[in-house]
Amino acid sequence: MLGNPELLGHDVKICSLLPSGTEIVFALGLGDQLIGVSDLCDYPAEAKHKSVVSRSLIDTTVLSSAEVEAKMRALRAAGASPFHIEAAVLCQEAPDLVLTQDTCDICDATAADVQRALDGIQPPPQLLILRPRTVPEILDSIMAVGQAAGALDRERVAARDQVAARPPRAPAGRLDRAADPNDRSPGHYRR
Repeated sequence: MLGNPELLGHDVKICSLLPSGTEIVFALGLGDQLIGVSDLCDYPAEAKHKSVVSRSLIDTTVLSSAEVEAKMRALRAAGASPFHIEAAVLCQEAPDLVLTQDTCDICDATAADVQRALDGIQPPPQLLILRPRTVPEILDSIMAVGQAAGALDRERVAARDQVAARPPRAPAGRLDRAADPNDRSPGHYRR
């Protein structure tokens, strides 16, 4: 079940630990309910003013893509997460809804990392895992966030349509292919 009936009728405290989730929250007009983000959540500009509750342990600004990927894989191989989640802040803020992903364990904290950080929060927040791979699945994710936040009314649906019509945002700066620039397979990029 996507929506939590107990959350309907009041502002839902939302924590988004992935950039696409943060964009969806703002597109749905719920930015004022966003209590925490990851260090990668930088759009829209208002997201930069939210508390950072998840950050990479690897400084990607000083390493090549290959070095970042090697360090991330080494941490995962050692059973460690390459991300630090501020569990104490999450406990203090007690979000009702937490958005995360399980598509890439190098790009953002995984759902398992997030679940460990949420253990002990009472009442337990709803963990919504976003994993879109196609445009229709992106729209489904928008609808799922709206439903989980109890904000699926007419204006919220209109926001979904606006997001669908918006041309893709090109990131500022140069993008490097992680890890092999000659690799043409689908994947992830870093600045």
